Amino acid sequence: MKRISTAAVAVAVSLLAACGTGGEGAPVSSPSPTATHADLTVTGAVALGSGAVIHGLPEEGQCRAHSQYSDIKGGLQVSILDATGTVVAVAELDEGKTTGADCVWWFTTTVPAGGRFYSAEVLDWESDKVAEADLATDVLQVLPAG
Repeated sequence: MKRISTAAVAVAVSLLAACGTGGEGAPVSSPSPTATHADLTVTGAVALGSGAVIHGLPEEGQCRAHSQYSDIKGGLQVSILDATGTVVAVAELDEGKTTGADCVWWFTTTVPAGGRFYSAEVLDWESDKVAEADLATDVLQVLPAG
């Protein structure tokens, strides 16, 4: 919770500094880049049900997608978008891990604070948007399109 509070304060300071000027376009105060661009950790996953995966490959506990989902694999790029749809970070999927009957490919990265809402995009699949204040507890869940 402290990390989110610090980020909210940094965004507020950044907005206040951008609004006020002291003279010919010079900012009233010039906050340090660290104070205005706090990073937030984003965690997410692509999940496929048991009907779309092959378990135990290449070793026990790992899995691989098959059929129309065969493009989902470790190393695949994940784009993290802010509320405006701008890509603010890129991550890579980890290798698929068995979770019960499902297969899950996790990713983690950091994003700059101030994007309000964030979503993840893998291939043509996109997660629901998660509010910045909820990033510490919510996972960006990317599920198959359609």
